[in-house]
Amino acid sequence: MSELEAIVRTVPLGIPAERAFARFTAHIGQWWPPAFSASGHSLAQVVITPEKIYEVDLAGNDYQWGTVTLWEPPHRIVLLWTLGVRESTGSQLELTFADEAITLVHRGLSDEDRRRFDDPGGWDVILGAYAASV
Repeated sequence: MSELEAIVRTVPLGIPAERAFARFTAHIGQWWPPAFSASGHSLAQVVITPEKIYEVDLAGNDYQWGTVTLWEPPHRIVLLWTLGVRESTGSQLELTFADEAITLVHRGLSDEDRRRFDDPGGWDVILGAYAASV
């Protein structure tokens, strides 16, 4: 079985890389769509640190989404993206911040994850919410 082609999205932002990186990392909880979380409407916060990305629900429970494998502010973040359900395996999510745009590359996808994230209701919605917040 061959590896599925990566999902690649580039979104124009019209802001410097430093602001784009900060908005994605320090303020992710302000724009992340609750529908793309384990908590749904009970989502209280999404947090990304130089070590991990996770969500917290209104009851204070947290769900790890992935481990940060590379943290290079303000230009790049790479995550082992497990979505809180696949602790030993996962896909790779790479975000590159340049002046005026962000590029997302999602590699190592299963068939199910490819369908979930590559359709118009996947990364396009998430990145659209991010772009609208900047």
